[in-house]
Amino acid sequence: MTLPVIFLPKAKEDILDHMAYLDDHGAGLVTKLTEAIEVTLRYLSEFPESGKLRFYYHPRLKNIRQWPVKGFSKLLVFYQFEDSSLVIVRLLHSARDIEGTFLDL
Repeated sequence: MTLPVIFLPKAKEDILDHMAYLDDHGAGLVTKLTEAIEVTLRYLSEFPESGKLRFYYHPRLKNIRQWPVKGFSKLLVFYQFEDSSLVIVRLLHSARDIEGTFLDL
C-alpha cells in the first residue's frame, strides 16, 4: 500500500534551500535532486519501515526515521509514518547538528 506523503513546512524549506545551493553549483543538479527526492519518497511511501529508527529526547520527535536521498547519500530524509500517511519532517545534510536542528520545528 502506498501512503500519501505530507510535508511539514520546515521540510519544504529544506528542499528549497538545498535546491538554491545546488543551483549555484552546477547545471542540472536541481533536476537531479528533484528526481532523486521523488524516487526516494515514492520508495518510502511503499516501504515506510525501511528507514533507520532514531531516538531523540524531545517528545515531538517520537518515532522519527531517517533514509538517505537516492544519489545524494549525505542528504537525509527524516520522517514519521502512521497507517494513513508518511510525514516528511526534515531533509537535512548529515553534517548538520541533526537533533539541535529539530528543536526549531
